[in-house]
Amino acid sequence: MVHCPYCHGWEIRGKRIGLLATGPMSAKQAMLFGQWTEHMCFFPNGLEFPDEQLQQLAALGIDVVPGQVQGVDVDDDRLAGVRLGDGVRHPLDALAVPAFTRARLEGLDDLGLELQTTPIGVAVLADESGHTSVPGVWAAGNVVNAGMQVSESAANGARVAMTINTELVFEKAKSAMAHSATTAQAARGGAQR
Repeated sequence: MVHCPYCHGWEIRGKRIGLLATGPMSAKQAMLFGQWTEHMCFFPNGLEFPDEQLQQLAALGIDVVPGQVQGVDVDDDRLAGVRLGDGVRHPLDALAVPAFTRARLEGLDDLGLELQTTPIGVAVLADESGHTSVPGVWAAGNVVNAGMQVSESAANGARVAMTINTELVFEKAKSAMAHSATTAQAARGGAQR
């Protein structure tokens, strides 16, 4: 089983691929997997999809198979297909099951970070610089965008780290200037006495 056409598409190209619908983006994900094969089928699995998306699938030669998927068939430790509730077996070499992701925030619950829910997952709400809804708390990578790949997440983390460092250095300079001004004013006040 696979979950991403960009992570796994090359390895399953030309194979019999099925996509098991798990949410509102599934028909579009089937289109993305469909670019890797001429043998693609889509299992809505009881979920409803807009007619336009179903027509797009048909136009791309992607079979839409109604009914509920009840299980997978495995032969010699390899996926062989899926079984529907009516007992019909559909042979497959790969089954795509898109995942709904949720940022791991264990231990951070008490911070009160604002979250956002998108069709692909739940993430921390942050601006482009990594600022969250809680001052002094930054977030980066796939914690703020569930669709980010590992390389994107690392690059985003590095950029946000530079932002944090820059803001801390500038804040230190601002505090130092305020301290200098207070010290100078106190010295002038003491000299006048």
